[in-house]
Amino acid sequence: MKNKIGLRRGNNFPIAYYLAIKPLINIFECGDAGVIKEFEGKIFFALIDVLGHGREAHELAVIAQEFLEKNYNREPVEIIKSLHEHIRGSRGLVAGIGLMDLEKNLLKYSGVGNISLKICDSSSRNFKSIISRDGIMGYTISTPRLETVKFSEKEVIILYTDGIKEHFGLKSCTKLIDKDAKTIAIQIIQKFSRRSDDAACLVIKCKNIEEMD
Repeated sequence: MKNKIGLRRGNNFPIAYYLAIKPLINIFECGDAGVIKEFEGKIFFALIDVLGHGREAHELAVIAQEFLEKNYNREPVEIIKSLHEHIRGSRGLVAGIGLMDLEKNLLKYSGVGNISLKICDSSSRNFKSIISRDGIMGYTISTPRLETVKFSEKEVIILYTDGIKEHFGLKSCTKLIDKDAKTIAIQIIQKFSRRSDDAACLVIKCKNIEEMD
């Protein structure tokens, strides 16, 4: 399982994140990929899921990942449009692009295709979803829509590809939300991923001061 872990102290509270990816075939032929970048009091994050599997899917995932790593400091909708043009004529992919402003506690998000984003309130155990627009990037997409929401230290952000079951038992995993970002991401992959697909899950949450290294 590929992963990336990090910790970022925001203006009001520290933020921890973890990206877990489980390839269907092997680590060199995975069509799911993610990018996380920290800059100027912000966290950029993205998940992509290329159509199909195997080496060709992986090659397009690498192209998209490299594009995102160079353009992370732009607005999510602008990135969606630019990436769509960048890979036009390819087999296509779906993507979720987010930008967290740690000074303003503000989350901006735009997605295309079956990438899912859920926000869980760790105190009330309520989940809310941000819906992506229809389309396949590189082929045809609806006009991207920017969603802007406030976030707090009580909320956990979960972004995942369709290698995770769409309704992955939110009621049954409410206790999991109390765990650290790494544990949440890995256990969602282990418990709810499909055997027939690549899978990726990114978790971002507040990290308690006493848990910090």
